[in-house]
Amino acid sequence: MFRPITIWPFPEKRMAEIAKNAKAIIVAEMNYGQLVLEVERVVKSAAPFIM
Repeated sequence: MFRPITIWPFPEKRMAEIAKNAKAIIVAEMNYGQLVLEVERVVKSAAPFIM
């Protein structure tokens, strides 16, 4: 589980490290999808992605 304390600046380096070892990434958020776009941008095709 990766729970960022702040979203800006987004912790890109840490998220990319986690994605390398992940089988899949699930982003659970209660807003309009802003965080999922950031995660998708950083992860690219490092792991399967579920929205």
